[in-house]
Amino acid sequence: MQTQPFGINAHVTTFPFPESGFFSDLMAMNSPEMSMGICTGKTEMQQHYNGSLDEVPLREDRFYLYFLYTSSFEFAFADVTVETAPIDLGSGMFILDPIDPFIYLSGDIFGAIPSEGLNKWLNNKGVDPMGIGFSLNGLIPYSSDYPLYDGTVWIEENIFEGHFYASGAIQLGELPVNIEGSVLVDVDANDDNEVLSFTDYSNLFEDILIGINGSLTLGYNVAGFDISIDLAHGTALYECGMNKLLFRAKNAENPIAGLFDPIMNDPGGTSFDIYGFYDRNIGLPEQFMVEDVFIHSEGDYSCIGYKLASSVIEFTMDGVSIEGNIHVVGNNVHVTGVLQSDGTFILSAVANINILGHDLANAIITFSNLGLYVVGSIQIGDTWVTINGKIEPDGIFSLTGAAEMTISGFQLAQADVILDNDGCSVDGTLSIIGNNVTVIGTVDSTGIFSLQGSTNMTVAGLQLAQADVILDNDGCSVEGTLSIIGNNVTVSGDVFSNGSFSLGGSATMIINGFRLANTKVELSNNGCYVSGDLSIAGNSVVVGGTVYSDGTFSLKGETILTLAGYRLSKAEVTFSNYGVTVAGDVNIGISSVRMSGSIDSDGTFSLTGSGNISIIGYTITSASVTLRNSGLTGIVYVTYAGTSFNVNFTVKTNGQINGCSSISIGGSFAGFTVEGSVELCITNNVVDVEFCGEVGINLPLVGFVSVNTCTSVSSSGEICVNIPVYGNACIDIL
Repeated sequence: MQTQPFGINAHVTTFPFPESGFFSDLMAMNSPEMSMGICTGKTEMQQHYNGSLDEVPLREDRFYLYFLYTSSFEFAFADVTVETAPIDLGSGMFILDPIDPFIYLSGDIFGAIPSEGLNKWLNNKGVDPMGIGFSLNGLIPYSSDYPLYDGTVWIEENIFEGHFYASGAIQLGELPVNIEGSVLVDVDANDDNEVLSFTDYSNLFEDILIGINGSLTLGYNVAGFDISIDLAHGTALYECGMNKLLFRAKNAENPIAGLFDPIMNDPGGTSFDIYGFYDRNIGLPEQFMVEDVFIHSEGDYSCIGYKLASSVIEFTMDGVSIEGNIHVVGNNVHVTGVLQSDGTFILSAVANINILGHDLANAIITFSNLGLYVVGSIQIGDTWVTINGKIEPDGIFSLTGAAEMTISGFQLAQADVILDNDGCSVDGTLSIIGNNVTVIGTVDSTGIFSLQGSTNMTVAGLQLAQADVILDNDGCSVEGTLSIIGNNVTVSGDVFSNGSFSLGGSATMIINGFRLANTKVELSNNGCYVSGDLSIAGNSVVVGGTVYSDGTFSLKGETILTLAGYRLSKAEVTFSNYGVTVAGDVNIGISSVRMSGSIDSDGTFSLTGSGNISIIGYTITSASVTLRNSGLTGIVYVTYAGTSFNVNFTVKTNGQINGCSSISIGGSFAGFTVEGSVELCITNNVVDVEFCGEVGINLPLVGFVSVNTCTSVSSSGEICVNIPVYGNACIDIL
């Protein structure tokens, strides 16, 4: 094969290829017709060229000849033959740096790539247009678009110079990457000035450095996943010293979209950063086999309906690890885990989170194919309760738990705790005053709680119906209807954690027909105490006492009573199941008598008493008196001058006594013969004794002499005698 000489004819040139170094493998098969220009660097050349020079690897410090060819151009490189089709002026380009020398050719390229030979490292798939460049001294510049990661450190700058450049759709031998972009190959990577021959492939990957920029397609089976990843704009680098192919790309669409469907998918509108590396199989130097792979992808995903934000997915030969931020009811929790090739995954985290203002300490968050689950401890009162449950993708959640709780000092047995979208609720059995009450309520985010329940209770042996129980931060309060002595009284009060309690209420009660106004009921550990104003026979008496669990009661009070106009001082009133009894002092004469008896609910009463009655100048002993609604009456047994009288009397409301009694007498008294009657009368506390009859005596010489007379003696000191012919004669002996 013979090359063509260089020539110029009317601004149209013919140009031979250099024949030194690896250019000995590069031969022109014809002399194409070209339009020629001269410039220094890419910037100046762009001023003379209408097309884009972005993919043309030029340096700013080099002198270039450029040719725009219009005829077909055929050349051979090693065992490859390439032909460009005839194109319009300005569409194809040939660039020459005659000092290096460097040549660059672009255009629509057709040709046959043989099955063996150069395709071990370059395989054009026939996508056009394509650009090819050669530098004898390896001065073609390369700079990676992104930093690269080798599995240990980030390589921030990847700048080198190389010998061979190609752009277009390219497959690099056994490398698991398809390229639509540009590739630069340095065939003296160790800089020992021993440039490999493209006809000798035995050490092809021992002294080579490859830099790639453009659209990349990666493909391999990683951890059971068949991966084909399209990277819209990426960078790749292979260096024989590393035995690794490094790559990185950033693109606006999910590079691994559909790989995890239907488990995970990209919801759209996110960007991704993917990078990684493939290891070369050192044992097979003539091939590039993948021993290890590391792929790193970042972005937002939708995973079984949940959003996994800022997620990082890393592929290795051992498996796929995933981490990201998942929304847990107002909390962003960073979860980590693995994804299996069969689609099963499990991510987890331990964190202190806050749900609707409630702190969950050391919460375990588990995200798997089953959904998002949370296990954590919430403080209710003095107790930490473990709750767990599922959070749905739409944010609906319900976490539940159960425990024996202490709240405000009270034991809450079999307590169920629910934390859901409506807040925190508690349901448990409260044991108070010997009763079990189911209470239900809420606990807010500040710890303020209120649990309520209602039941029929037995307190101190008494029935407390429809008792409403409230347990809150202030303690426990109870309100219910207490059934006592045939009455229902609403009582309320506090129950304390030490078991003591105090309930109170007020009402007007009717007990056995008696009215007890302004009644106060006190129910405590000491029992039930009742007090009120008892209405009896026109009087109001404050009484108080105990009501027992068997229904018996005894209420007592002291006061001054007025019964039927009579004043009872130091009156003791007892109200019990048997009725009302009264004991008090009644003034009779100038003294008082202790009387006692009962008063009925209709006001009827009867009191009796006995004692000594002092009246003016006289003391009546063993007087018996009776006080009824009709008044005060009595009977007294009086002995006067050796004579006994039974005197029935009445007592006025002012204490004055009135009554009379008479007896017939006859006999001898101190030598006198007496025959008549004696009358004893008590009038307004004055005792009068009067004798009326015949008094006679036997006189010496005269014989029996008698007279009819009336004689009276008064306790006031007055003595009166009726003298015949003369009349009454009275004297005051006091």
